[in-house]
Amino acid sequence: MTKPDAPKKPQTQDYLVLANGTVAGVRRKKGETVKLTEAQAKYENVTLKSDAKEEGKTPKK
Repeated sequence: MTKPDAPKKPQTQDYLVLANGTVAGVRRKKGETVKLTEAQAKYENVTLKSDAKEEGKTPKK
């Protein structure tokens, strides 16, 4: 009998915080990078970091 496959871990990606506030229960500043799954990011004020670079949304320092 073979072992069942272990459940796959959700893939995390880098997201850019769009405004000061809480992201995933932690206070974050605009422009910070956070690692989230796609499902988590769906409900947060973030954008995919690679998309932000393409659209010019990266914050000026």
